Amino acid sequence: MARTQKSADDPRRRILDVAAAAFAASGFEGARVDQIAKRAAVNKAMLYYHVGDKDVLYETILLETIEDALARIAAATASSKTAEDRLRSTVATIADTARRHSHFAPLMLRELASGGATLPDRVMQRMRDVFQAVRDALEQGTRSGEFRAVDPVATHMFIAGSLLVLLAGGPIRRRIRQLTDVPKVSVADRSPADIASFVCDVVLEGLRPPAAPRALRRRTPLKKKN
Repeated sequence: MARTQKSADDPRRRILDVAAAAFAASGFEGARVDQIAKRAAVNKAMLYYHVGDKDVLYETILLETIEDALARIAAATASSKTAEDRLRSTVATIADTARRHSHFAPLMLRELASGGATLPDRVMQRMRDVFQAVRDALEQGTRSGEFRAVDPVATHMFIAGSLLVLLAGGPIRRRIRQLTDVPKVSVADRSPADIASFVCDVVLEGLRPPAAPRALRRRTPLKKKN
């Protein structure tokens, strides 16, 4: 059954979908419960009955998205043989989760800008597990020699921030292209999978160990002519 049909038949699903769009458009502070109820075709009492108050609405929407990401990361990385494969699968899954839950990128960009001012503790705890998936790939790569040792938190934030900006920033990116002489279409203007691959290519270049310096060749002394 299509998600739109599910929303029509399930008041709780309809409320969550409408609330996700409202939070993405206006942020936690700007979204209004009465407007969410009206757009979901329920009264406020029914909204509270099916989900809860505004705080619960927000937490439920974010947790639902992150739980989906975690389940899909576990499945995607189960057969990864190398650290690079594991990292690529993790990043691709995060990007595809943001595609499936279109509210997620704008919501998280708002949270990043505010320092996580309205990010619930339970959500942060599950986001820690997304970070751990990235950290596991980095540590595997360090052990195998594929990657040099790096700060896992900074690397995770670089990956997450790049994905969020590229996924949500398409309209601005296209306007920049219109004002410059760079190609009008690039890999990073295509699908979330292309964006994930682009981000991984950049990150992996920074993760690879520096090439060992070549040993200086010993010069054979020239024989003296008689």
